[in-house]
Amino acid sequence: YDLVHTHTPVASFLIRMACRNIPNLKMIYTAHGFHFFKGAPLQNWLLYYPIEWISAKWTDVLITINQEDYLSAKKFMNGDIYNVHGVGVDLNKFQPQSQELKQQLRKEYGYKSDDFIIIFAGDLRYEKHQDLLIDTISLLRHKIPNIKLLLAGSGQLLEQYRKQVIKLEIEENVEFLGYRTDINKLLLLSDIAVSSSKREGLPVNVMEAMATGLPLIVTNCRGNRDLVENGVNGFIREINDISGFAESIDILYHSELLRNSFALESLERIRQYSLKNVLKEMEYCYVCHNKINIE
Repeated sequence: YDLVHTHTPVASFLIRMACRNIPNLKMIYTAHGFHFFKGAPLQNWLLYYPIEWISAKWTDVLITINQEDYLSAKKFMNGDIYNVHGVGVDLNKFQPQSQELKQQLRKEYGYKSDDFIIIFAGDLRYEKHQDLLIDTISLLRHKIPNIKLLLAGSGQLLEQYRKQVIKLEIEENVEFLGYRTDINKLLLLSDIAVSSSKREGLPVNVMEAMATGLPLIVTNCRGNRDLVENGVNGFIREINDISGFAESIDILYHSELLRNSFALESLERIRQYSLKNVLKEMEYCYVCHNKINIE
């Protein structure tokens, strides 16, 4: 091969080690989120940082998808480093919401026109931290009786989260939708998109919500911070701040003007994360200042 492009930390370490002595081979590695990050457990730093430091010498081009990783890579990477805008969002599939389409889809999916719908698309696992959202809905169910949280995704914590919902007596307010292929439609019928993640690379679900023109409430973690600017296109709250999430939802519930302002800003910002733009960035990375000929 003339070029190998590898992804994910462990596989990328093994592949780069295996290819390290092949003459004239160019090696590209995309880090979708280093396992060592601000707030990560000590064992992550002890294990994964040395792996990246060692394998950096076998890497011609390192690609990151968020600012925190980009700055971290500068500390151990001597070759070229590029920060691209994620994996790209298909703006033909995820289009801005309209009231007419929103109400049409609500009727089709069996939701009321005045339901206040919050959506989070993500696997039901520890890193995605959906228990924060469930607790938040419990705080708001009396203030916003028509509130609904849609959790699209499957995972190992499904039964645990079901029990949490039953214990809090909010079965009417939280729906587990399972694995879905219609996220674009679910976003179009929603009012707010949220992300409760403890860590991210550059979350596709948040980018898809931005492309739909939804206001956002996200946790203060890597990746989320790259996409959401607090008070500009959404709210950023700390990872375990249940009351902060609840307050943010309540503010947006009572302010259509603010929801519209956040939505317009997201629609403007998402352009740089479009699939078309990311493909151009990747082409530039492959060319790598003419060191790699892709003709």
